[in-house]
Amino acid sequence: MSAPRHWESTAVAVLLTAEVLALTVILLPLGLVCWVVGLVLLAKCRRWTRAQITRAALVLGTGLPVAGLALVASGMAFHAAGRVCSPGADGGQQCTYTGSGPAVLLPWLLAALGIAYAALQVVTARRLLEAVGEHGPRPRGLRLR
Repeated sequence: MSAPRHWESTAVAVLLTAEVLALTVILLPLGLVCWVVGLVLLAKCRRWTRAQITRAALVLGTGLPVAGLALVASGMAFHAAGRVCSPGADGGQQCTYTGSGPAVLLPWLLAALGIAYAALQVVTARRLLEAVGEHGPRPRGLRLR
């Protein structure tokens, strides 16, 4: 009889890969497939407690939808940030960027929130994998005691 397959590290890797693929936009269909596979693998995890599986679903499982919303929101924010358009002499639109106002700060706020969310995902993944002893090799080099 073979040992039971452990899906925790595979689920974490596939869910994080799905988010990265979604951020490349052109690979979004592949990211969606990875996301579904990651959620199925997450459901097969048996070494995590119910609370750990819930944490994985809430933090890692929401990565792809949050990444998609962030892309849409940042595109809208960059599009509207301080832009004033008026009809040009040739019949087209002449747009100038004012560079002031709260709309200019919105893309930076979204970027900061995205970085914080990515850090939360990395920390959560690390802690979940440490809980089952799959956190990778021990670091080599300087060790403080």
